[in-house]
Amino acid sequence: MDAGLPYISDCYTLNLQGETAHFCPYTDFHIQSVSGDKVMDWGASPYQSAHSMLVNGADRALLGGWGPEYDMATLLRIGRDGVRRIGGQCRLVLPDGVEAQFLRYTCRGGDLHAFTRGTWYRSTLDELQAVALGA
Repeated sequence: MDAGLPYISDCYTLNLQGETAHFCPYTDFHIQSVSGDKVMDWGASPYQSAHSMLVNGADRALLGGWGPEYDMATLLRIGRDGVRRIGGQCRLVLPDGVEAQFLRYTCRGGDLHAFTRGTWYRSTLDELQAVALGA
């Protein structure tokens, strides 16, 4: 029984926030969320290679990608018209400005945790938006 739920063959992004899971499944790459037995399909993602997602209200940031886009951040907003990109894409860098290669990300709500070689970095969607949107 499929209960009208979307088909998911792989989950490219996953963010758990309280009792709600936010995700972007392969192959349709729609931004979706599920709480209990209620599934929301917010619409197609304008960026399909992200490995992590930050969530804060209607705002999202998709992080990572394939090849040279490994450190890409794409800011999104969910509205009545679906999912839309806000601002341009930007690259994630370490606090000293060095490339953010080989980081492992964990996202919970709007909090980004990045780990590499025994170092733990933390940032937020709000901080990322402030830098990317020039606020």
